[in-house]
Amino acid sequence: MTIVIVGSGPAGAFAALGALQAGAKVLMIDAGLQPEGVVQELKEKLGTIDWKDLSPIKRAAIKASHASSISNLSHKRVFASDFSTRSIKPDAIQESGCRITQSFALGGLSNIWGRGVEPPYIGEFDHWSFKGGFIESLQVVLSHIPFSAVEDNLAEVMPLYTNNHTPLHTSQECKELFEKWNDNKATLNSNGIHFGQARLAMRQGKSESHGCQLCNMCFYGCPYGALFDSSEIISSLSAHYPNFEYRPSLLVKSFSAHSCGDVVMKVETIEGKEIENIRAQKLILAAGPPQTTLIVMRSLGIRNAVLKNSDLIKIPFIKIFGRTSKEEEYHSLSQLTLTIDDRKITKKAAVMHLFGKNPMITDAVLSFFPSRWRTTLEKIFHPFFSRFFIGMCFLHSDDSGEIHVRDDGKKTKFTSNRKRSVFRIYIQLLWLLLIHIKKTGLLPIPVIGGVDLPGSSVHIGSSTPINGSTHLSTNSDGELTSFESVHVADAASLPDIPAGSFTLSIMANAHRIGRIVGTGDA
Repeated sequence: MTIVIVGSGPAGAFAALGALQAGAKVLMIDAGLQPEGVVQELKEKLGTIDWKDLSPIKRAAIKASHASSISNLSHKRVFASDFSTRSIKPDAIQESGCRITQSFALGGLSNIWGRGVEPPYIGEFDHWSFKGGFIESLQVVLSHIPFSAVEDNLAEVMPLYTNNHTPLHTSQECKELFEKWNDNKATLNSNGIHFGQARLAMRQGKSESHGCQLCNMCFYGCPYGALFDSSEIISSLSAHYPNFEYRPSLLVKSFSAHSCGDVVMKVETIEGKEIENIRAQKLILAAGPPQTTLIVMRSLGIRNAVLKNSDLIKIPFIKIFGRTSKEEEYHSLSQLTLTIDDRKITKKAAVMHLFGKNPMITDAVLSFFPSRWRTTLEKIFHPFFSRFFIGMCFLHSDDSGEIHVRDDGKKTKFTSNRKRSVFRIYIQLLWLLLIHIKKTGLLPIPVIGGVDLPGSSVHIGSSTPINGSTHLSTNSDGELTSFESVHVADAASLPDIPAGSFTLSIMANAHRIGRIVGTGDA
C-alpha cells in the first residue's frame, strides 16, 4: 500500500513510523525549509567547541543576533534563523484577536518547541474512544525519543508510562523549591496541587557526544544535539526503511477522488509553481492544524471551521527563601511542573511549566538600557534574576476560547476573542498561589498582559475531531467521515486540547493512525 503523508513535524514523523512498521510504502511531502548555510556552519562549529572555551564576547555575539527584547520573547529562533516560523505566503493569512503560528520547516515547530512531553492529565482522556491504542503508541513514541523524567509526585496525576527515562539536571534554585514542595506535599496535594520535574525530550549527560552541556542557551540554539526535534526521526526513517521517501519543497493545496478510488493531490512548489498531481491509495494529513484544516476546507468546499485552543496565562514569581545561587551551569528549558486541579477554578486541570534563570529573559530586560550599562546592570540584578521564575500556565480547551476560521479560497481569516472566564481563572489562580506562598516558596506577581491572545500557546487543534458531530469530523481511525481514504493525524484530529505540553499526545495519536492505515485496517 502506498501512503502519502503531508508534513514532517512530530505528527508526520510518527505517522510515517507507524505506517512503515506496518509494512506500508510511504511518501512524505513537505515544504521542508531548513536553516541557511551559514547557520548550519555556525551550529557545526560550535558543536566541536566546549562551551566553557568560548569567550564572553563570542557568547554575547550569538545572543545579540537574536535582537532580544520583551516583544521578541515569543519569537524563538535557531541560531538567529527564523526558518522554523517563516511564512511562505504571509499575505494569505489575516489574524484578528488571536495569534497563529505555522511552520513550513523540516521538523516543523519541533525546532523551537519547549521539548515538553507530557501525557494528558489522568482521567481527562478517558472519553477518547481510541484510548487503548493511544497508550500503546504513546509507549512506542517514548522508546524513540530521549526522555528526561523521574517517578515523582507529578507522576501520580501524569503517569510516565515507561521506565526508559533519565533524571533531569535542575539548578540549585529549583532543587530548593522541589525540597520545599516535598516537605509540604500533603497540604499541596489536598488542595489539588501536584508537582515534579519537567518531562522533556532532552538528552542528559555532558559526557555524551550528543547531550546537554548546561550552556543555558536552549532558546538561542543547541549545537550539541541535546534537544530532540522530529527531523531526527525523518533521518532515521530514510536510513532504515527502503520504503520511505521524503520530498521537500512541495505544498499540497487540495485533494480529490480519482475514478479508481485513489486520492489525487493538487501539489505546487513552495515558489507557487503547479506540478503534476500525485496519487496515493491513502493520504494522511499532518501539516499542522491551521494548514491541515485549510487543505480539508478547500478540498470539501467548506468556508468555515473552528479550532479549539489552550489558553496561556503567564505568571512571574519571586523565590522568597534560601540563598541566591551563583551557579552558571544550567539548561534554560522548563525545569519544574505544577498541576492545579481545583474544579472551583477550572473545568479541567491546569498545567504550569516553571522556567528559572533564563538568558533570554535577562537579555530582554536589559535591552531597555544602553548597551554600555548592561554588564554592570547584569551584576547588580543577578540576585533578582536568580530568584526570578516565569510560570507558563496552560488551560484545557474546555476552559479556553475558540478560533474561528473563514476561508474564501484565496485568503484565510482567523478570528477570536478572549473568553471572559479566562480573566476570572487568572485572578483565582493568583489567589490560590498567593495563599499557599508559605508552602510553595513562590510569590506570584500579577502583570498586565498576563493572559495571552488565543493561539499564543501554539496549542490548537480539534478542527476535524475524532468522533465529532460535524461534516469536518473524523472516525476513530482519523479518517474523514465525508471523504474516505483521507486521514488526519495531527492535533486537528484530537477531540480536545489537553493542558500542558501536548506534543506527546500528538505523536502517539499520529503513530496509532499511521499504524492502522499502514495495515490496511482503516
